[in-house]
Amino acid sequence: MIRVESYPTAPPCVADAKEEAEASAGRARLRRFIESHHALLWRSVRRFGVPSNRTDEAVSRVIDVVMRRLGEIAPEKEQAFAIQVCVRVASEFRRAEQARVRNQVATPIEELASAAPSPEELLEQKQCRAMLDKVLNTLDPDLRVVLVLHEVEQWTTAKIAESLQIPPGTAASRLRRAREQFAEAAARARLPSTGERR
Repeated sequence: MIRVESYPTAPPCVADAKEEAEASAGRARLRRFIESHHALLWRSVRRFGVPSNRTDEAVSRVIDVVMRRLGEIAPEKEQAFAIQVCVRVASEFRRAEQARVRNQVATPIEELASAAPSPEELLEQKQCRAMLDKVLNTLDPDLRVVLVLHEVEQWTTAKIAESLQIPPGTAASRLRRAREQFAEAAARARLPSTGERR
């Protein structure tokens, strides 16, 4: 007995064309995403604690995750999602780096000294970036993320809270504690702190 199967909703050639159109739209969206957010991703993973020699690798990993999930992300949520991935990827890279150097003797932060005028200007001065990283590395990771997004990226606490999916009060509390920790570490290294916003 011959079994008659129902015909597909769309002929194969039409289905293939639709899939190709969707794939093309996805590639175009990913290209726009990278063009719009690459600099933010690079700065974020770097300032969230990824070693400078692995920054490109970390950004590539973030983009890989975004590429796989892009179809699930609303366009207006792309930046927030990217930052969440940056936080996770940076955490993985930090753990790997800590495991690698666990038996090495770290340079005490007290030995660092500089007349650099401010954290924002330090970011623009290549010769001071390693020193700033040393100070940032003393912060708790959750506090570091909030401080970088607020002080470097100029994000509001509301935007930080939304992006990290935490209550606004938590974001504000973490920022306050991050500033305190940064000020203490900066004082030990004789660097100026971010201080309170005027």
